[in-house]
Amino acid sequence: MAKLTVYQDEDPLGRGEWFGYVTGAHGHIVHNFGPFPAEEAACRHGRSLIGQSADLSDVHVEQ
Repeated sequence: MAKLTVYQDEDPLGRGEWFGYVTGAHGHIVHNFGPFPAEEAACRHGRSLIGQSADLSDVHVEQ
């Protein structure tokens, strides 16, 4: 099953943009995406890549 992870750019000179990636069943990254201005936008885009609903409850957000 695919796993969606999103994270915020931590570059102190950056704009705080959100990026993400989707990993497949074996843990390999199969999609990278971003930048997005907000966490929710990145989550929704990632969900659309893996063909899942807009439910964001199981999205992993890296801190």
